[in-house]
Amino acid sequence: MDRRPVSDTLLDADGEFALYHTYRHYWLPVAYSNDVDRAPVGVRLCGNDLVLARLDGEVRAFADLCPHRGARLSLGWVEDDALRCAYHGWLYDCSGVCTQIPGSDDHRIPSRARLTGYHCAEAGGLVWVCLEDSPHLDLPRFTEYTDPEYRVVTIPAVDWNAGAARRVENFVDLAHIPWVHDGQLGSRDRADIPGHALERDGDNIHMWGSFAEIPSIKTRTSELDAADPSLTSNHNWRVFMPLTVWWQQSLPDGRFFGLLVAASPVSAAVTRTFMLNFRNFAHDEPDEPFCQFQIEIAERDRAIVESQRPEQLPADLTVELHTKAADKMSIEYRRWLVELVRELSP
Repeated sequence: MDRRPVSDTLLDADGEFALYHTYRHYWLPVAYSNDVDRAPVGVRLCGNDLVLARLDGEVRAFADLCPHRGARLSLGWVEDDALRCAYHGWLYDCSGVCTQIPGSDDHRIPSRARLTGYHCAEAGGLVWVCLEDSPHLDLPRFTEYTDPEYRVVTIPAVDWNAGAARRVENFVDLAHIPWVHDGQLGSRDRADIPGHALERDGDNIHMWGSFAEIPSIKTRTSELDAADPSLTSNHNWRVFMPLTVWWQQSLPDGRFFGLLVAASPVSAAVTRTFMLNFRNFAHDEPDEPFCQFQIEIAERDRAIVESQRPEQLPADLTVELHTKAADKMSIEYRRWLVELVRELSP
């Protein structure tokens, strides 16, 4: 493995933009599966406007552009497993080939009358797209989604004015919890960084440790002593490179609570976050309090992350300061991102 210093010429002032452009080579989330039903859906990924449509039983992704007069196909509709343009009625099949041009005198269809298509897949309740010909890594794994023991709930997607890697790093940052989430997850009176370990495991960084947490909706619903300020539980994070995090908390009563957090770079400076909350308890309890708890946590984080400059995560580790104990995960994450840039550089 290439272990050149991370501050070499690949990681100059343009390094952040090089990192952003490599995202095109990975599976990235663009929508919840349940949001792509009978009507086409317009989304944006890495500055590219796409249309999603469920055709012939599968979600397809195309450039949101009719080659006839450049209208958005997301303004059209699905008709007999084909996508109809709303402007002049051109019809495209599931492979993006035009099969009908209403009002054409000679009924001949130009060979260029086809849509630009992209790799598209459904997994873990999300629609994923890769903008390049061959995804550099496999889809992130989320086994709880199909496990009948777990209840999985989608949390409304939210846009942040920040780079996608900033969003991911925020979620795995341990040192901010007692300060940003004082009274939610931690306490400023107990701001020491708990011991934790991490390692690379295939396509992800695995971090784990035991942490004290103040009472919350999770502990109350788990019928634990909500008055116990020293509740300790085991936590596991897996950062599936480059922009998806799986997190699971093992509560002392043998129950599990967690999130899949998938960051989608809408553009270089805007990130849409998709979150799915999973738990193997309280299936009969309302989902709204669990979702609201996560929304309130994320809202505190949003204000902080949107203030960070530059918006993109600096690819050069020397640009920002680091502490060994608090920033261990962040440093490893940034190092691996740099390696991925190198792997995909000409």
